[in-house]
Amino acid sequence: MHMRGNKSVSILLIALALVFQAPQILEAEPIRVGVTGVGIEFTPFHAGRQKGLFKKYGLDAEVISVSGASLVVQILAGGSIDFAIAGQAAVRAAAQGADMVMIASYINHFPWAIIVKPEIRKVADIKGKKIGISRFGSASEVAVRVTMEHLGVNPDKDIAMIQAGGQTEPPLSGLGDKLGFNTYFKMADLGISYPHEGIVVSRKYAAAHGETIMNFLKAFLESVHAMKTDKAFALSAIAGHLRLDPVKDRDALEATYREAVLGDYEKNPRASADGVKFVLDSLKKEKNFVFKGSQNPRDYVDTSFMDRLNQSGFVDNLYDK
Repeated sequence: MHMRGNKSVSILLIALALVFQAPQILEAEPIRVGVTGVGIEFTPFHAGRQKGLFKKYGLDAEVISVSGASLVVQILAGGSIDFAIAGQAAVRAAAQGADMVMIASYINHFPWAIIVKPEIRKVADIKGKKIGISRFGSASEVAVRVTMEHLGVNPDKDIAMIQAGGQTEPPLSGLGDKLGFNTYFKMADLGISYPHEGIVVSRKYAAAHGETIMNFLKAFLESVHAMKTDKAFALSAIAGHLRLDPVKDRDALEATYREAVLGDYEKNPRASADGVKFVLDSLKKEKNFVFKGSQNPRDYVDTSFMDRLNQSGFVDNLYDK
């Protein structure tokens, strides 16, 4: 009888433990995050899942990769995802009347470089050459046009842009020299505020899911912090996400870490109306673009969430540890 009593107590204790654990499992809110391909700019979301940071804040994050920023914002507009990771495409869609707003922006410049053959040494050598971009109408075309104008090259007459598809997964500028090419110009040196990658939601979602957004941003900020401050973790996350060999591709991993994680990712990714203004000004130059949305850049960003995180000291406390 005594043994049976102990067994009953054990079963009761196990059952009670499961009862108390179950709500924690059920509290994980499912969210869907849309990204455009497999690129270093999206590694923080995969790293955050790998490190359990979204779970830490009660979120079950599914990262969905689609082809092209224009498609990911269409999916957001259709309500099939909760968060879109996009920049220019989101601003363009909102300018055309779509319900979306940028709540954070963590790469705020053109992250590309003009990589050339060794014989190209001066601006005059660029004229008459072909330059590869991802596709017409993309952010890469905008970047090339702005860079050529900065260098005194007419992008419509002096060069030929060809569509070469999406960029390779790790940044190429660190590898170009090794392959015999030269990095002629880094577009970040233009000093232009540009929302290359932002976190975008619909205004409808923002109004109804404010705490979810706060938890998402906390997890994202911790993921970026972990990548910036723990190099071993960052290299492991990059290798896994970009399908690189930790040994054979060590040079590529190191270059990617320096250029993207330390160089591109913002510690404090508050969305900038100045960056949006640059995109809107570019759209105004397009002959067939018709504005259905506002032309005021402030209407495209909602900084309230990042403002709350900054006022609470969340961001500063991450890097003061």
